[in-house]
Amino acid sequence: MPRRPAFDLTRHFDSLPPGEYADDHVTGLTLRVRASGRRTFVLRYIDGDGRSVKYKIGDYPGLSLAKARRLARGLSGGDPQAERRARRARRLRPSEARTVADLIDRYLERAQTRMRPSTFKLAHQRLNAHVRPVLGALRVGEVRAADVRALMATLQRQGLGVTSNRCATQLGAVYRFAQRSLDMDVRNPLDNIDRDDRFRETPCQRVLTGDELRRIWRLCETQDPSAASVAPATAVAILLAMVTLQRAGEVAGMTDGELDLDRAVWTIPAARAKNGRDHHVPLSPLSLRLIHHARLLRGERTAPAPVFPSPRRTPLGDEKPIARAALSHAFARVAAAVGVRGAVLHDCRRTGATLLASMDDVQMIDISRLLNHVSDRDGGSRVTLGAYALRADHMPRKRRAAQLWADELAAIVEQAEAKLVQLPTGWVKN
Repeated sequence: MPRRPAFDLTRHFDSLPPGEYADDHVTGLTLRVRASGRRTFVLRYIDGDGRSVKYKIGDYPGLSLAKARRLARGLSGGDPQAERRARRARRLRPSEARTVADLIDRYLERAQTRMRPSTFKLAHQRLNAHVRPVLGALRVGEVRAADVRALMATLQRQGLGVTSNRCATQLGAVYRFAQRSLDMDVRNPLDNIDRDDRFRETPCQRVLTGDELRRIWRLCETQDPSAASVAPATAVAILLAMVTLQRAGEVAGMTDGELDLDRAVWTIPAARAKNGRDHHVPLSPLSLRLIHHARLLRGERTAPAPVFPSPRRTPLGDEKPIARAALSHAFARVAAAVGVRGAVLHDCRRTGATLLASMDDVQMIDISRLLNHVSDRDGGSRVTLGAYALRADHMPRKRRAAQLWADELAAIVEQAEAKLVQLPTGWVKN
C-alpha cells in the first residue's frame, strides 16, 4: 500500500477540503472528509492475507481526534475488521440464538460460570423443565407477553403458582442477557407482564407446635431407617438443622474444615452462605454432640471431608456431601410418618426464631444475626421483620441465643425442664 502524505490533523482539521488525510501522529489513522462536511475516522492496515483494509472507527464530532488516535493505537497490530465479522457471525449464527431454546442454551452456558451452584441448578431446572417445552421452538423475536401469560396460567392451573412466577422472572433474565450481552435487538416480553398476571404469593408463616417438634425429633433420634426411609446420618442432619437454626443446604454441606470444635464454632464460608458472607455459627453442647455422632457414623476421613457424605460420588470418584434436596425430602418423609402435615424443614428455623422472639431477654438483632439475615433496617432485616414477624455479630450474644433455643428445644422434646434429651449412647446430655 503506497504511503500517503501525512498531515498534522491537529492544526488543519477544520480547514481540510474533501478527501482522505493520513494522520502524522498514528500510523494508519486516516480522516475521510466528504463534500457534505462529514468527517469519518478510518484505520487503514494490511491484513494477514496481504490485502489493504479500511476499518471505520467512528464519525466526528461523536468521536474526537484525540479519542480516535487512542482507539487506533489500541487496534494497531490486529485485524479489527475480521473480529467485527466474527462477532456479527456469532450473533447471526442460526444454531446459537435464533430460537428461544438456542437463547436458553447461551444464557445457561454463561450463567454456570457466574451463579452460585444452587442458584444455577434452579435456573437450569425452571428453564428446561417448564419454559423450553412451551416456548423453545419460537424465534426469539416472536415471543409476546401473551405467550408468557399462557405459560404462567398453565403452571398455575397445575398448582405451581410460585414456580410460574419464578419461570417468568427467569425468562426475563434470559431476554436481558440477549439484549445486553448478545446485542440482540429484541423486546423483552416480560416488560408487559404486570402484578395481576403473577401468582399472589403468601409468605410462609408455619410455626411448628411443641407436639409436632417432639414427634419429629423422637422419630429422628431412634435412627430407624425403616420408620421413614431415612438413613441414620441424614436423621442426625435433620436434628442438627433443628438445633442450629441454619439453612438445610448449609447443614447438608458441612465439612470438617468448617468446624472449630475447640472453640465450638462452625464457619459457613461466603461461597456457601446465602448472603455471600462468612457466617460464624455458635455450637451449643447439643450441636457438638450431634456433630460428634455424625462423624462416628461416617467414620474417619481426611479433612476437609463432608460431615454428611452422600452415598454417591463425583464423576472423579471424590466424596461429596448430601444434597439440600435430599435433606428436605427426608424431613418430609419424617413429618409424614409422624402425622405432621404441611411442614418443611425450613419451618423449624422459623419456629426457633419465633420462640426466641417471645423471650423477653433476647434481642431481635441477635436472632437476625444467628439466622444470618442481612441487616438493613433498625439492626434487623426485612426478611426477619416480614417473613418471620420479628423486628429482627457478636459471638457471645449469638451463642447465648443459640443456647437458649437448644435448651428450649430439649425441654419441648422431653415435656420437662431442659435436663436430658434421650439419644443413642447418651451423646446429647445437656
